[in-house]
Amino acid sequence: MVGELKWVKPQLYFAAFLPTMYDQRNRHDIEVLETIQQQLSPIAPLLPAVRYRSADHNDASMSGKPVALYKPNSEAAADMHTAVSAFLEIERAEAKA
Repeated sequence: MVGELKWVKPQLYFAAFLPTMYDQRNRHDIEVLETIQQQLSPIAPLLPAVRYRSADHNDASMSGKPVALYKPNSEAAADMHTAVSAFLEIERAEAKA
């Protein structure tokens, strides 16, 4: 997958996986996330999962705004902030290496 992305954008030097539609209350989702971590972590970093899409995601999409602008204090915005922060942290570490 990373190879395909490099074909589209040759200067790409970093990629990560972002699990979405994750419901931490659901045993199946927990098991699937564990499998994803095992299988994908050797390929690229795995960012913190974005929990199950709340209405805030849908409403923000319908308004044409990112959830962080549409409802900045929501759990959905917090999930996205956590994922982006993790991405930037990993990217900084990769750039130093």
